[in-house]
Amino acid sequence: MKQATPANTNSPYTQLISMNIGDCQWTTGFWADKFELCANAMVPYMGDVLCGDVGHALNNFKIAAGEKEGKHQGMFWHDGDFYKFMEAKIYVYAHTKKQRTSY
Repeated sequence: MKQATPANTNSPYTQLISMNIGDCQWTTGFWADKFELCANAMVPYMGDVLCGDVGHALNNFKIAAGEKEGKHQGMFWHDGDFYKFMEAKIYVYAHTKKQRTSY
């Protein structure tokens, strides 16, 4: 079983306990609709922009790793945007267990 970060269930000082990622699922209603929109539209769009030559974020990481020639391009915050994209992609996969190949 994957533990929440921080796994604080045994602390005598904890008033609020973290939930593990699979402990909750939105099945209907406002948050279910927002999650579906995020999984099916927002995250794929982020992938198209950040992993392509428009946002250049993935290319910047490849350049830093020596896998690609060139200089850092794009806005200075694109590295952070790329991390947030990866986080969103991981959360979507954790809840759906579906590999999306479009991004």
